[in-house]
Amino acid sequence: MIDSLQTLNKQLEDQAATRESDLEGVEERLEEIEKLQVDWDTYRAASLPADEVDEIIKVETQARLKAIADIRKIAPDLDIDISLGVQGMLEQAIAQIAPDLNLEGQSETAIAGIWQGIMVAPKPKASPGIEPEPDRLPTGNSTGGRGKASTASIYLQETYAGRFS
Repeated sequence: MIDSLQTLNKQLEDQAATRESDLEGVEERLEEIEKLQVDWDTYRAASLPADEVDEIIKVETQARLKAIADIRKIAPDLDIDISLGVQGMLEQAIAQIAPDLNLEGQSETAIAGIWQGIMVAPKPKASPGIEPEPDRLPTGNSTGGRGKASTASIYLQETYAGRFS
């Protein structure tokens, strides 16, 4: 009885070793297939017809120009690196408009949402006989001091307070 159990144990160990060896072979083959896929994707991207490449360039250029125009509408004096992509320009603009917001690790969708919030931020309303001060925001200190902030910054501070810290 013990001999038969030892024989059975040996057979199971041999099968397990064979399966592990097979698994290693499958993993190696999977790595080869993944490399071929990357090579194929690179080849396909390099071999796009000229009209598709032109369309891609046109769409990207239009998106960048729209982002630049939108940024200039909100804050014409911002220093934005236009060599960045749309996402980079928006992040840079938001960081300058609302430096208290932590954008690190935020998704493209979150950045786009914050930018849309800036775009639709209500403009300050003037009271009769008083000139509006769109670039002023109370600092909240007891002496009544005032700190400088843009309208978009005010909107972002009120809307997103504490969400991105």
